[in-house]
Amino acid sequence: MKLIWGIVIAVFVANCAVNQGARITFLEMPKTLGKTVGDSERLAKRRLTAVSRCVMGSSTHYCWPSQCDTSSDEAISFQLPFENTPNVIVSFGMLDVDSTRNLRVNSSADDVDEEGFTLHFNTWANTIVWNYKLIWIACD
Repeated sequence: MKLIWGIVIAVFVANCAVNQGARITFLEMPKTLGKTVGDSERLAKRRLTAVSRCVMGSSTHYCWPSQCDTSSDEAISFQLPFENTPNVIVSFGMLDVDSTRNLRVNSSADDVDEEGFTLHFNTWANTIVWNYKLIWIACD
């Protein structure tokens, strides 16, 4: 599994396209991955599915010296629409919180369709967030 993720990350880095105007970075995998001779058999043995397209991005929010809003929704539009609704995974790339408070945070991809999705972040109770970065990947 480490090898597969290593290859995927290397491919993303080698084929990146940056949208600097919106603090969002998009990375796209080539459409040939998983289509070379023997790829399907190797993936099937590992119970994995070949995908024809993945897009990866991130959204960074620097709020210090003020605290970040307790809730944020950001519209993410894919540069090229998917043929079908993709699966989207969201994770934290960075989280800077007040050490004197409890940590209660959530991130998700909502309203996913072929054109894009809503990147959601929220906190609750007394959590204070100074900075955060959300990373996402969408694959068909």
